[in-house]
Parts: sequence; C-alpha cells; structure tokens
Amino acid sequence: MMRLISHYILILLLVFLYACSDNNDSEKKEHVWSDQVRTIERAEKVEGMIQDSVDLQKREIEEATQ
Repeated sequence: MMRLISHYILILLLVFLYACSDNNDSEKKEHVWSDQVRTIERAEKVEGMIQDSVDLQKREIEEATQ
C-alpha cells in the first residue's frame, strides 16, 4: 500500500513539473544581451569599414609620394 502511494505521489509531482515547465519551442528565444550583441556586431562592421578606408588612404598617399 505504501509503495502504491509513493508511486502516485511521484506521478503527481512529475505532472506538476511538466505543467510548470516552459517548453514553448515555437517562440524565438533571445537572451538578455541580444541588443548589446547586435550593437557590438554592427560596431565591428563599422570598424572594418574604417580600417579599409585607412588602408586605402595610406596606399594613395604612398603612391602620390613616389
């Protein structure tokens, strides 16, 4: 009898845990720092563009001085 009660309690606890869990996979989940990560990625792209511009200017100056 005690074993039967413990099984029922276990099943009941598992049902509660499953009901309380957040298993909504259809939503796109973003972490807390998503905005900051996107900002950093944009800044890295801008940094690359600036570096390309600096390299181009250096080449033009070197060609003009020769």
